[in-house]
Amino acid sequence: MLPGSPPAAVPHRGGMLVALGVVGLALFPLGAAVWSMANRDLDYMDEGRVDRAGEGLTRVAKVLGVLSVVGACVLFGVSFLGTWLLTKMVGGL
Repeated sequence: MLPGSPPAAVPHRGGMLVALGVVGLALFPLGAAVWSMANRDLDYMDEGRVDRAGEGLTRVAKVLGVLSVVGACVLFGVSFLGTWLLTKMVGGL
């Protein structure tokens, strides 16, 4: 690298993030971590610190992370509502 030239971009992690995002669909905390990591990598790509070749994969990983978090919230909400309704129908335990 020549003096005064910008630092080389770090290789992207898009493939790894997509793989973790798919696993994160079943494991909520992992999905939230993938969402955060993908956001950070996309910001770094905008700054030129990470290779832009993985931008598409990183965006897919971000969507998987969001779906994981939203799915977990819906699942917890339905579980809570179902438990509450069942308790009301049975008359309390």
